[in-house]
Amino acid sequence: NQFILAGQITVDVNNTNKSDKINVSISGDSILIELLDKTVKNGTISLFSPQGKNIYNSVITGNNHIIKFDHLAKGLYIVKITSGKQTISEKVILK
Repeated sequence: NQFILAGQITVDVNNTNKSDKINVSISGDSILIELLDKTVKNGTISLFSPQGKNIYNSVITGNNHIIKFDHLAKGLYIVKITSGKQTISEKVILK
């Protein structure tokens, strides 16, 4: 999927795990994360920079989560959800 945002920024959202456990989309200046698997709970959501640095962490408090990206540089980011022994990752490319 590819989304065009204001200012000629292109955002690609690629599902790297091809599962039905998570849906990642873009709306305005936010990454929207929807947890489709109701067994994913009591975990964390992390965002990793193009250099692999952990730049965002939050506790899972529900099935929907928003990460603002208006302060992020262009590049590849990884959204990682960890719950118990379960890990789900999504690739987000800001161009």
